[in-house]
Amino acid sequence: MESGRGQRHTPHGSVRAVNTAAGHRAAKPPARRLAIQVVVAVSIIIAGGLMLVRSMQDRLMFSSRHPATSQGAGGVRMTYETADQQPVYAFAVEPAAAAGNAPSPGLVHRVVLAFHGYSDIAGSWIPWAQEVASRTGWPVVLAEYRGYGGLSGAPDADAMMRDARAALSATTARYKVDASNVTLFGHALGSGVATQLASERRVRAVVLEAPMSSLKALSRRAFSPPLSWMLSLVSRNEFAPAEGVRTVAVPVWVAAGERDRLIPPAMARKVFDAARVRGEFLLVPGASHGSLSERGGADYWAWLTRALGAADSSQAN
Repeated sequence: MESGRGQRHTPHGSVRAVNTAAGHRAAKPPARRLAIQVVVAVSIIIAGGLMLVRSMQDRLMFSSRHPATSQGAGGVRMTYETADQQPVYAFAVEPAAAAGNAPSPGLVHRVVLAFHGYSDIAGSWIPWAQEVASRTGWPVVLAEYRGYGGLSGAPDADAMMRDARAALSATTARYKVDASNVTLFGHALGSGVATQLASERRVRAVVLEAPMSSLKALSRRAFSPPLSWMLSLVSRNEFAPAEGVRTVAVPVWVAAGERDRLIPPAMARKVFDAARVRGEFLLVPGASHGSLSERGGADYWAWLTRALGAADSSQAN
């Protein structure tokens, strides 16, 4: 009897054991749901972060914090409009014989059109342009971008290219020259503008100072993770001189500062090595991002003069 009662109890014990195991199994679905919820929440946060970075990338990659200043003395202000009716301007720095007036047609045969970088304004390049004009006898046009130098509008890659195209048109109209007689100069971010414009229009030569290999590569250096990774993923603003110079059929000259911490010389060298037609590469010992002409001295100016004059022998009219 006791044996029978024990056997009757055993099934109930088994049932209790089975029920306990089933309880453990039943506890797993909530854990899985929690894991799924965590994954979804993290995904939403990442997606939201990417959307935020995408919406703010123009502010991060293009500066418009520079107000209008008195800089501009020594240059003639040229005003014009872009294809989307954005008012913009440039400073024309002309040789002494023509300063203050638009030169007569036929007096000017070559022009330099320059595009500055991220943290500059066109007026800050006037002393450099005066030296170029003095050494070459060529006018130098310093183009400004919308959102810079007191101009309205917001800069981004597409807008800056519209500004650059308008600057080239205004330059050729002012000096009565063809684009093939215009040498494009670009510093840092401006190297992307100059290279892309040269891939669209046949110009005389391209001179790049501290060029980035690409805007994405530059953002990876300029910003810390995870922001740099996010910018690389969502960037819609792509200047890529190292790719663009492959299609430019005129000489590309490149200069870099040995101690440039913003755009290292290796980036500049990558651009030069990728060029379809190479001019000369100049590495300026001890120069930082914005001190190539000062630290380079006679070597820098000799390099730049060769760059501007090289087209005379390689692309005679």
